[in-house]
Amino acid sequence: MTPAIRRYPRGVWGQSFLHLVSSLILATQLRSIDCINNPPTSHDSTMSELRYTANNSLEQLHSRYTGTGHADITKYEWMTHQHRDTLASIVGHAPLLSYIAIADGESRGREKFEVIERMLQPCGLPPGKTDE
Repeated sequence: MTPAIRRYPRGVWGQSFLHLVSSLILATQLRSIDCINNPPTSHDSTMSELRYTANNSLEQLHSRYTGTGHADITKYEWMTHQHRDTLASIVGHAPLLSYIAIADGESRGREKFEVIERMLQPCGLPPGKTDE
């Protein structure tokens, strides 16, 4: 008999995020156990390998998810990414789009068009650039 697979109910927000966090925790625990059993011989080589691995994972994360940000991201850019992500989720989930269409008293097609239009500048015009 196969073991039961734990599934989250449909529509649970962050299911992939929870999976990512749990796999990172497990990997960290396994790495710490491995370091106890087999201590590294050279501290410098381990740190440089970790730095290389961390940079590669960060670059991969940025290429896969455009809204992850970086050290120099402005508040406006961060808010724009958050709003666009939310609006894309609304367009991608038909029940949520229907809910908003009913609340606004519009058809689903019209509401979808308006939400996609809002994605162009979700937070209004960008703030003016200041030369410092």
